[in-house]
Amino acid sequence: MLKKTLLFFISFTFSFLNAQEICDNGIDDDGNGLIDLNDQVCNCNGFNYPQTVPSLIPNPSFEDYSTCPTGISQMNRADNWVQATNATSDYFNCSFVAPPLTGGVVVAADGTGFVGTIVRDTWKECVGTCLISPLQAGETYLLSLYIAFGSRAFFTGACNTSYGDLDITIYGSANCGSLPLSTYDCPTSVSTNWVALGSETYTNSINWEVLTIEFTPTFDVHEIIIGPPCNLPSGYTGGVCVPYFFYDDLTLATINDFNSLELSRSGSFCTGDLSLSATADSTGGTWQWYYDGIALLGETSSTLDVTALGNGPGKYTAKYTKGTDCETEYIILDPPQMPIPDFHFSDVCLGETMVFSDSSEIDTSGGVFIDSWRWSIDTLDNSISQDTSYHFTDPGTYDIQLFVEGNNSCKDSITQSVVVHPSPIADFEFDTLCNQIISDFTNLSTVSSGVIDSWNWNFDDGNTSSIEHPINTFVLDSIYNVQLIVETTQGCRDTIVKEVIVYPIPNVDFETSDVCLEEQSDFIDLSTISNLNTINSIVDWSWDFGDGTTSSVQNPNHVFDSDGVYNVNLMVVSNHGCEIDTTKTVIIHPLPEVSFIGFDIEGCSPICPDISSTTIINSSSSINSLTWTLSNGSIYTGNEFTTCFESLNNGSNYYDVILTAISNQGCVAEHTENDFITVHHNPIADFEYEPEAPTVIQSEIEFFNTSQYADTYEWTFGSHGNSTEVHPMFEFPPVTDQHFVILVAKTHEDCMDTIVKLIDLLDEIVFYIPNTFTPDNDLVNQVFQPVFTSGFDPQYFTLTIYNRWGELIFESNDATKGWDGTYGVGSNRQAQPGIYTWKITFKETMSEAKHTHTGHVNLMR
Repeated sequence: MLKKTLLFFISFTFSFLNAQEICDNGIDDDGNGLIDLNDQVCNCNGFNYPQTVPSLIPNPSFEDYSTCPTGISQMNRADNWVQATNATSDYFNCSFVAPPLTGGVVVAADGTGFVGTIVRDTWKECVGTCLISPLQAGETYLLSLYIAFGSRAFFTGACNTSYGDLDITIYGSANCGSLPLSTYDCPTSVSTNWVALGSETYTNSINWEVLTIEFTPTFDVHEIIIGPPCNLPSGYTGGVCVPYFFYDDLTLATINDFNSLELSRSGSFCTGDLSLSATADSTGGTWQWYYDGIALLGETSSTLDVTALGNGPGKYTAKYTKGTDCETEYIILDPPQMPIPDFHFSDVCLGETMVFSDSSEIDTSGGVFIDSWRWSIDTLDNSISQDTSYHFTDPGTYDIQLFVEGNNSCKDSITQSVVVHPSPIADFEFDTLCNQIISDFTNLSTVSSGVIDSWNWNFDDGNTSSIEHPINTFVLDSIYNVQLIVETTQGCRDTIVKEVIVYPIPNVDFETSDVCLEEQSDFIDLSTISNLNTINSIVDWSWDFGDGTTSSVQNPNHVFDSDGVYNVNLMVVSNHGCEIDTTKTVIIHPLPEVSFIGFDIEGCSPICPDISSTTIINSSSSINSLTWTLSNGSIYTGNEFTTCFESLNNGSNYYDVILTAISNQGCVAEHTENDFITVHHNPIADFEYEPEAPTVIQSEIEFFNTSQYADTYEWTFGSHGNSTEVHPMFEFPPVTDQHFVILVAKTHEDCMDTIVKLIDLLDEIVFYIPNTFTPDNDLVNQVFQPVFTSGFDPQYFTLTIYNRWGELIFESNDATKGWDGTYGVGSNRQAQPGIYTWKITFKETMSEAKHTHTGHVNLMR
């Protein structure tokens, strides 16, 4: 069953840093004093159709309009609505109302706006609009709307009122803005962009009814049309009258928004069989029951045995959870209408009949009344009448019990005692009497049997009483003659007069003043006492400072542990036990709770910390001023300050920060953080090295660290290695290259400085030329050629060999090819053993300079 359920949402803010409320364990998990459903975080958004959830249809009840309609076919005057087709529908609002219909007149189901449409075989009126947000493919939706029907006469004659049931249809399109459609038929007859999403059969009625259409679109729907189906039942043809349908309050939402819960009860408290049952529109969920918002552990079925629980009246809530969604419904179980038994009687003397009159009551709402009485007199069941009487045969005290029961099976009883007695003996006693204080008088009169039922007191101060144990307040201290006359139910009397001394009570008063927390409060007693009629003095002072501490000193002082408003009470007692107290309010103003935080408060010089106060003070006091004092003598005011600090030496500088807060009541507190700001010094990185011009021959370099104020060092020698030594030695590969040497100097506080130097490893000309070779095919020393290790460019090289006559016998431009002892390159002619002259010419790699060297070589065979 679908119904509208109003969900109540309660919103407030809390913060609890250590836990989150678990909604079904009966524990205040987050410590905010609210358990389970009583905590707003446990609210359920529900499956039902909440009245606060808007319809996906804009202007769903046709209340909003651009201008009032003045005639038919003015659907476009309703905001967001258009004529869906060429068959024009009607808009009713303002002073333009629906025409009379066969069967009655239709007015708006809600508000003042609604629409009307004609439905016949050649003229099918519809209404259309673009949705606020599109319907999602695969999601199940429900369209709920008010609908009414009537026959509208256009010509003279009788109207047909027996039109058949009609399938009201919702059509959908993936696009918005295509209306009106150029047709007098249904939307799908003219455009394939429109699809019938769903329909529901409606039985015609002049009264508004709710019609619901459930459907699941297969595509995202942006625009809808509501109207008749394409194929009408027989009878929807032209004639004197036409069938006329009205729409109002169109609600379109997902099916989940329409689900709901229902609770029912059976039995009652009095019959001991009270139980609750819960039902949901959907299946597959779980249940949890709550009593006054707190989970009933283990109660997870759809039924609850209230009697077995023994919790009694209150608010019982069922929570239904399905997936991540949940909904709650509750029922209030009022206390049972219990009878209140009572009866009236008058004591009698022995031999008289005592009459008992029932005066029992019961809440009569819902037709409840008392329908059964049973009297038990002297332990015997004597009567079942509402009223009864009894004749006692002996004096004494008797218990009379009345049992009453209502027609709702709720029952109760009352027992009262009656007494039968003879003449009394009057007597009374009283406590220590003080003026202006209630004095208790206790009747001590007795009778051998029977009951004294009349007491007439005269307190000699103009006051009287007729109760057994009265109280009296004597206004003035004096000596009074108090008289008591007692009388039994038989009319027997006795009189006694006693002298009563009434002592004065002190006039209590004290003074003090409001102070700040931790200051001493002084209390001065100002109490006095009269000695007009008797000798009196104050002998005891009892102070209650309202914070759990007390004092018996006449003029005490006290320091309160916390701020607040305290009700200080002083009770003074006289030497005759007369006591009186008074209470005055003392305000202990709170001290500021001084604290502050800082950002960037430690670092390498320079630093610019931001320091701000987090000082608080209890209400209703406020912080009036904040003063910051630094250990370097700097003073700042305000809630925060920013300044910069440097350390220009080889050590760290530390600064204490003191924050002094003064409240609007002049209460002062301060907080000090020693060494709150720390500024570390920076090192200065630098180094030297030897040799100053290293070469591939001398590639080992000694580094001299000249850094200042550093504690550790990190060396990086290009891509060839690292070191943490202070003065490292490092040997680079004996290759001409440039190397970046990086020195990072650090302090223990991780402050650092970096220096980078580029070291050129220069080349040197190094070569070797043999003075003898033996080309005798023994694979050893077969060729004469220079051997270079560095410093020459092989692209610019020439080797020439000359004999003793200066004849050129060999020449080569390839440093890898030497002279093999023959005449010319590629010749097999062997040169004779002897001394030959060689000459080499080459260019160095360090510059464009060319070098020529000559010498002699000995050829041996």
